Amino acid sequence: MGVSSSLSRFIADYVEDCRAGREELKPGTWKQYIAHRNKLEAYATHRGLDDIGFADVNLPFYADFTSYLRESGTGRSGISNHIKHLKKFMQLGLDRELHN
Repeated sequence: MGVSSSLSRFIADYVEDCRAGREELKPGTWKQYIAHRNKLEAYATHRGLDDIGFADVNLPFYADFTSYLRESGTGRSGISNHIKHLKKFMQLGLDRELHN
């Protein structure tokens, strides 16, 4: 996987690794990651952003993203799932030294 600061690109590459069997996850799990990436991209479009990079994820981003999720009709458990996935990908990015 190439080094990129794009969170969406990183998630897409990770899902491709899952599809190819390089990551041992069940399809139901990585399909949730696709939905998460789609929601991040919809958020970026809604906010007029070209992309969301690892460096863009901070406390103000968290507050705005959760607000966007609520406004778009995502329930409490859905918001929790999106935050869980966001944390997973931020940790993976940190492990792979894509951000600090």
